[in-house]
Amino acid sequence: FISDGMINEILIDTNRYYEKCITNWNERHPEKNQKCFNAISKEEMLSFFGILFTASRNRSNKVHLDEIWSEHEMFRQP
Repeated sequence: FISDGMINEILIDTNRYYEKCITNWNERHPEKNQKCFNAISKEEMLSFFGILFTASRNRSNKVHLDEIWSEHEMFRQP
């Protein structure tokens, strides 16, 4: 799968990009409530990867996003 080193590199770059986006938004919109940067944790990143893997395993690429997250019995994946 993905090594810890790869996950850490993805996490570092993701947080760097996220912080840059937040900073840019705050600079462009000084009159609005300023957004705060909260770094993404390794656990959050691993959870996101788990969702992606599960969605791909269930062939969810042809399913609307609302259905993937739905708790309705009709949309439950096996």
